[in-house]
Amino acid sequence: MFLYTEEINLLKEQANSKKKINTKYTLFGIPFDSTETTLPGQRRGPNSIRNALLSIETDDLFEKITDIGNLIVVEGNASKTLLREEETIDDLFECSSSTIPFILGGEHTITMGAIKSLLKKYPDFDILCFDAHYDLKNEWQTEKINHSTIMRRIFEMNKNLAFIGAREYNEEEELFFKKNNIDKNLAKIKKSNKPLYISIDADVFDPSIIPGVSDSVPQGLTIKQFFDELQTLKKRKIIGIDFVEFNPSIDEYTTSRNIAYIIKRIMDIF
Repeated sequence: MFLYTEEINLLKEQANSKKKINTKYTLFGIPFDSTETTLPGQRRGPNSIRNALLSIETDDLFEKITDIGNLIVVEGNASKTLLREEETIDDLFECSSSTIPFILGGEHTITMGAIKSLLKKYPDFDILCFDAHYDLKNEWQTEKINHSTIMRRIFEMNKNLAFIGAREYNEEEELFFKKNNIDKNLAKIKKSNKPLYISIDADVFDPSIIPGVSDSVPQGLTIKQFFDELQTLKKRKIIGIDFVEFNPSIDEYTTSRNIAYIIKRIMDIF
């Protein structure tokens, strides 16, 4: 089995050998929410999304996915959890260099482990973050690695960063954003032909559509607006995707079903 992953009720039978992964996407969950400062519960997100994927009508969705289970996280320790995630994705690429990791959070810190691994394989790529927040604070509650600081840490590793949907941020973040000329309307991303990583925070959507988030912000994207933006990028080489910050403790059925349909359609586009 893969480093640090555990078997669970999977979408399809888990490969008993690393050599057997030959699907376009490799799904795995990271049930981690230890830096959440409002309402924890995102650790339940990966399995809730799996259950919703199993309940919707699909055609060839499961032929596109190998599910390698959930990461065995280190509760209360983001750094060690991110290292385990990074090493697991390294391990995955040794098995299948062409598969696309599709990661289910968990809180938004988990994006960092994926980026660290992908930088070893792709030294130059773009990151597109769908999020209601910039997450660009330098520190939050004296911590450098936190769901509110994670995009600052990622920007320090890879400055090819763009946001869409952000509508709640403080003065520090706004100044950092402007000083570094970070892309917020996809102008740079759309002109680029670099490989692309996509990070989707559930709170980018309007809370009437995706209510199950801990830090909801009114007037978010509709599902149509989200896919209108993705369609403009459908010819890009996608190297990884994550869907984070779903909290089933706040709302499970409606949110998980909508996320499942979003995930299915993403896999149809790319």
